[in-house]
Amino acid sequence: MYKILCKYTKTGNLKFISHLDILRLMQRAICRAKLPAKYSEGFNPHIKIAFGFPLSLGVESIGEYFELELTEKLDIEKIVDALNNVLPNKIRILGAKYYDGKESLMSISNYAEYLINIESNSLDIEYLNNLLTKMTKEGLMYMKEKMNKSKNKLVKKEINTKDFIHYASVKKINKDNKVELEYPIKAKLEIVFKTSGEGSMKVSDFVKLLEENAVVIDYYTAMKIEALDVNLKPIL
Repeated sequence: MYKILCKYTKTGNLKFISHLDILRLMQRAICRAKLPAKYSEGFNPHIKIAFGFPLSLGVESIGEYFELELTEKLDIEKIVDALNNVLPNKIRILGAKYYDGKESLMSISNYAEYLINIESNSLDIEYLNNLLTKMTKEGLMYMKEKMNKSKNKLVKKEINTKDFIHYASVKKINKDNKVELEYPIKAKLEIVFKTSGEGSMKVSDFVKLLEENAVVIDYYTAMKIEALDVNLKPIL
């Protein structure tokens, strides 16, 4: 058995495809690429593939990962080319490597790096920067709702932002490096969320929390840049 880690993109309209649909899409692509995938045993065998933390709907990514088991060792470039030949053009395999570690992909993914571009007709960059510092240093409490499947009801839990945000900064985007005031004001946020067995913070929850703390956001887009290990290094 040979285990490989693959890094891929999910951009354009495919940002609205669910995590489960991506799993099915990738399984079909592996079959179409005729890769010697290893299957599970039992009455309902399936390709042995595992993904990192699910990406939220509406968020693009150039740093997604999956782990695949093969029954024979192939050249990495041939694997990448074979998959890219059958995948839609908004999903590209950027690279792959053989992995002999015992830890799962979820275990080695400790952080997620994002870029969030925002536009606003009323944005105080200094205030937002101070708020981000508070969220990462002393923390900001907020309520999160989660469905308890066993009890079939929503459960509320109080969470501190410093437990989920490792780094956050904001920079105003000026057209042609000019400093005169423009509307809408555009800014770029660099965020590194912590990911663990306790989960991670969603971009939508993060933006909602900013708005609840007097940050006016008229429009935003989000891009996941990379999944990082415990040393803040890219997985691949």
